[in-house]
Amino acid sequence: MCFTHHHVCINQKKKTRATLYAVLHLLSIEVATVIIMLSLRASSSSTSRRRRSAAMSPMALPSAAALLLLRGVSGSNATTNANIQSSTPSQFRIFKTKFVANPPRSPLGLCEGDCDNDGECADGLTCYQRDRNEEVPGCTGGGSDNSLTDYCIQSVVASPTVQPSKVPTALPTPLPTTENPTAGPTQLPTTAEPTPLSTSANPTPLPTTANPTNLPTSLPTTAQPTPLPTTASPTPLPSTAKPTRLVTTTTASPTPLPTASVTIQSPTPPTPLPTTAQPTSQPTQVRINRVGNDGSPQQFYPLALCQGDCDNDGECAEDLICHQREPFEAVPGCDGGESLSEKTDFCIRPPVYTASPTVSASPTPLPTVSSAPTVSPAPSVQPSVSPTASPTIGASAPVRLRLYWQSSYRWQDTSRETWWCMQCRSGACTSGSTIEVDHCSSSKRQKFQYYNDKTFRPMNNPDLCFEGNGWDRETDPIKLKKCNGSSRQRWTGFDEKKRFEIKSGRNSGYLLTQAHHPKAHEKVFPQQSRRARNHKTSFWIVY
Repeated sequence: MCFTHHHVCINQKKKTRATLYAVLHLLSIEVATVIIMLSLRASSSSTSRRRRSAAMSPMALPSAAALLLLRGVSGSNATTNANIQSSTPSQFRIFKTKFVANPPRSPLGLCEGDCDNDGECADGLTCYQRDRNEEVPGCTGGGSDNSLTDYCIQSVVASPTVQPSKVPTALPTPLPTTENPTAGPTQLPTTAEPTPLSTSANPTPLPTTANPTNLPTSLPTTAQPTPLPTTASPTPLPSTAKPTRLVTTTTASPTPLPTASVTIQSPTPPTPLPTTAQPTSQPTQVRINRVGNDGSPQQFYPLALCQGDCDNDGECAEDLICHQREPFEAVPGCDGGESLSEKTDFCIRPPVYTASPTVSASPTPLPTVSSAPTVSPAPSVQPSVSPTASPTIGASAPVRLRLYWQSSYRWQDTSRETWWCMQCRSGACTSGSTIEVDHCSSSKRQKFQYYNDKTFRPMNNPDLCFEGNGWDRETDPIKLKKCNGSSRQRWTGFDEKKRFEIKSGRNSGYLLTQAHHPKAHEKVFPQQSRRARNHKTSFWIVY
């Protein structure tokens, strides 16, 4: 049969030979892997095993690397290379970022966007909130992406495990597994304790032994170590640039023995006061200076006294606060502001309040009338003639709570101003209704009042209060519940005249906002203040 179809036999032999070469290459890679594992295990010690397993575990050698080596070795057989490349597992590939939709109609896959929260990503993935031209962990293409698109990435483990994983991870670890990683790979395993730098002033350029070892020895290699210090009389303290001038008392006839006190130190003349020719009666104020915005340039943050623009107290230096101002408003303790038309905020010293109220020398004959009731520090001696059915609690006028916006903000990748207000999900604002954001309108379900007991209540149902149900999760939104005076229903920071942050009465580190950039019907919940401020969605205004 081979004589009849001679060319068929030749082709069959070539295919058989190619297959045999591929099998031999695979076996050589496996043998090399086993040799590396045995050598690493033989050179490891009990003290360094844990650190080395985190940095380079023999069990974590990915089979994909062996397949790539095989592909490079067997370059003469194109068919074998193609089969090896196609057999590389997908979890070892790094995908390029890809914009799918906003909002997505189905859960997004790895490196796909635009997502606003983890719920818009597939199982096992999280939504990575990024800035412009920011790289996406585990993906490529983020550095050249000038949009604010957020992508789904693999969930990152908060800290490395004590023992090496039996299965290689799908993505590289985001942080080094050692405290002091080297710039390049080491040829030998690292030791548990790194070798300290030489303390000698002139270290020897060559090893001090004839046959140096490849690994550190447990005992010193020299018979007699060099004693320290090397100088006979080391100087205990550095000498000063200008030594103290001494005044020597000279006598006409020197005494045969030294006197008890022969030298005295020349006194330093005190600084005259005042230091200026014409001192001012009041301290000189610092001129306001706008040096940055939104934390940039970084070298100016935290801001110093009378510097701006700040968005919160965290952007000011220690012991300073961020003064939120209106156009043409003076800056307390600083020079300027009255002619500044912009709403730039500046860092100032906190105001000092007196320990007790100021007593008027001549009280008014009639009581003054205020817009809010005066809170008495103690109950009255005599009961009221006509008792009220319930305690009197002052409240603000019905207002809409709108997300604060300014021209530098870019929500949903646009700089166009938008209006987003809080509202009840159900039109009647009934018990159990969820608080969400939607386009501002004249609807009554967007009207709320802030009461003196630090509660927010809907205008058409004042017996219900905003109540927190969780932290930092959209699945735990604010809901309307029967007012009961609990800390879950207390909120601080409301201001009818300027922008404000609504802080939780239970934990001031959480602010009322929604997830990332606002969209219709997104739920309102307490979010970490750092994330809310980074997303530019921490402030509200009365609208």
